Amino acid sequence: MKKFYIIILILLAIGALAYFVFIPKAEGPKEVGGQYACTMDALICPDGSGVGRSGPNCEFEACQNRESFSGKLTQQGEEYFLVVPAPEGEGEVTYAMPLKFSRISNVLGTLLDKNVKVKGAFTTGNILEVDMIEETAPEVATTGVIAVGETKYINGVRITLNKIVEDSRCPADAICIQAGKIVANVSLKSDTDQETINMSDSDAPFGFDTWKVSLVSSAPFPLASNPVPFSDYKVTFRVEELKQN
Repeated sequence: MKKFYIIILILLAIGALAYFVFIPKAEGPKEVGGQYACTMDALICPDGSGVGRSGPNCEFEACQNRESFSGKLTQQGEEYFLVVPAPEGEGEVTYAMPLKFSRISNVLGTLLDKNVKVKGAFTTGNILEVDMIEETAPEVATTGVIAVGETKYINGVRITLNKIVEDSRCPADAICIQAGKIVANVSLKSDTDQETINMSDSDAPFGFDTWKVSLVSSAPFPLASNPVPFSDYKVTFRVEELKQN
């Protein structure tokens, strides 16, 4: 019996040696014709665009920068994030943008879970290297996406999308002479007023109480080959305050 166990141990040792000697190892990116062959995955940026990997280390390219970003400052472990609305077309979930501070200041502790504005530059991927951070008033959302039968509160107005009345937009897989339009029946309500009307994406903003309400867009876009029931539509509305003269 003892010899049997010794034979088993010898076989396991031989198997382990064969694995490390003869099994090919995963290799890093190879340079082919002056370029590096990296995996084809993409990283989503705050504006909804995507960046790929490049260079000898196959790091993600830097996201498109802009003058400033606003959101809520949060912390997870030793990492800081700016929580902002999801990129366009990515639904209604929030987006946590990684932040990098070259100098950690005591002020960061006082700004946690507060609305801030940051300025900086993307070095690689979606990590923003912050040059400036300051507390700001929370931004009021002026747009919102509402499904048929749903009610949402947008910038002071409660909007109910009752139904889609018409969708004469040219299908994406067809050729049309006219662009067409989408018409929705909506109920608007504020603290002092309420009204039910038909709104179109081709109409001028509708004056309601002290706001102007617009139907901005609707999804999904029609396809002649695959019609979608009106009950599955979601409509984007914009609510802005009327300017007082």
